[in-house]
Amino acid sequence: MRKSFFSILLCFILIPFTISAISLSEIENDPIRYVKVYEVMDETGCYYTGSMYVDKDSVEVLLCAPPLYTIRGKTYFIDHGAIIQDTRIINYDYNQSMETITKRLILDDPKISRDELIKKYLDIIHINSGITYSETYSKMYNSDGTIALDNLPDIPPQKCGSFSGIGRAANYMFYKCYNHYFQL
Repeated sequence: MRKSFFSILLCFILIPFTISAISLSEIENDPIRYVKVYEVMDETGCYYTGSMYVDKDSVEVLLCAPPLYTIRGKTYFIDHGAIIQDTRIINYDYNQSMETITKRLILDDPKISRDELIKKYLDIIHINSGITYSETYSKMYNSDGTIALDNLPDIPPQKCGSFSGIGRAANYMFYKCYNHYFQL
């Protein structure tokens, strides 16, 4: 009796470790939870070769101290049947947000044209998007959900382009937490 009790208890303890794997069909068949934020095209621009998704349920605010914000969430990058799962920690400097930059440009030149405003805004965020990120707890899965590589090395904080896959994921996470986008 006691032996079977401990066997059952051990099964319940190990369940979280076995259900953490994810397959391609789980991601693609649950668009409410896994939000596609980016797609990679091949060199011809005709075919999608990869996609990035954000696990909407994993997004959480770690720091809200304006102008600085930090959000954590899981992303999944799918490319050629491999799924790379990362926990990303995204740092935002609201002084570089679309709202703040636009206000600053209009204050500097109230007669600025729309086209010039957009050009200057894009020039500014190209140099500094106001977003940095790091990656932790990375794993690679095969499309069927089996683990291919576990404990990939962490990536230390680095700058993030607004229009990259990570930039799009960061922008979505900010929207999820604050109901407006950080950048375009």
